[in-house]
Amino acid sequence: MHRSCIVAAAFGLALGVAGSAANAQTYLPSECSIEMGEWAFTPVVLEISGVRAVEAFLALRDHATLVGDNIGSVLYVRDTGPTGGWSSFGWATQDQWAAIEWVKAEFSIAASHDALWQTTQAAPSTPAAPATPDAFDDGVLESNPLAAVATPSPEWDAIVELLENAGWQTADIPSEESAAETTCPNDPVVGVLAQIVDAVEGGQDVEDAMSDAWDSFLGCLPFCIPMTAHGLPGPVSCGAPGPYGPPVQFPTGPYVYCDYSRTRTCTQSRGAGTIHWDCSLTICLQSRTRTETQTQRCDDSGTLYNGPGIGADPCPATPTCFGATQGGVFTPTSSTSWSGWTPTCP
Repeated sequence: MHRSCIVAAAFGLALGVAGSAANAQTYLPSECSIEMGEWAFTPVVLEISGVRAVEAFLALRDHATLVGDNIGSVLYVRDTGPTGGWSSFGWATQDQWAAIEWVKAEFSIAASHDALWQTTQAAPSTPAAPATPDAFDDGVLESNPLAAVATPSPEWDAIVELLENAGWQTADIPSEESAAETTCPNDPVVGVLAQIVDAVEGGQDVEDAMSDAWDSFLGCLPFCIPMTAHGLPGPVSCGAPGPYGPPVQFPTGPYVYCDYSRTRTCTQSRGAGTIHWDCSLTICLQSRTRTETQTQRCDDSGTLYNGPGIGADPCPATPTCFGATQGGVFTPTSSTSWSGWTPTCP
């Protein structure tokens, strides 16, 4: 990233975002996420009148792979100036939810979108306190003494990788790879990611979005960096519900209620694409499932009276009080969380 721009952006980011929000613009995390090695990039998109464009990426490393003081959260924010570059920030804390909460606060993103942040760290029972990031460039934080000698080069990339493996406070993140090896302006790797997400959010399928994005940079970027991009989830499709299970009896005062439950399985699909070092592209279809449950209650007080000295009759094995409409229309009363997306795109 551009170190000369980062310090100014670090103090101006909150002001710039707040000003945009005041103009009835909405920020939210996109469902079109991108994986690069151990890092997952969640795009933050700006939506205006139904049109979305990438304004930032929150990159989170697989939390289980962090060693020592490794940096596990990095934020890229699109510059507002005419250069069209990106400013970058990192967190000293390894609590990725503290980083997420800071991004949510800066962009006014609701907690209802929490499931879209691509972190492998379990969410806390109560929201984490937001942690303020530091300027970040070439794999190190601006406050790190190493920042004085950091320079975009393959040799420095190798040093950062070595330090990261030893547990130092560095991040060998693919989006920082070998800036010296390219003649592209304005941070080409992050630019590729943004172009992919913008195209997918605009309705393009993930295969064409990835091909077009890399083609536009191959004139100045002599290699492709392996990554997997996920398209937007398609519509939810639910199967027919199964039969009602055994009843559950609930005596309440002089009456007895009988609860009957049935379930159905719902499926959702999305496209995904993986680009390799040789710029070849692999496309796959992924899916996930969840189980929805419908519980309905019968009040057969005439036959299940539970008065003084009168025991309640057992609930009928099959419902007797559902009308044709009530018993035939499936209205879920609870649902499991979505399973993970499978299979992994090679």
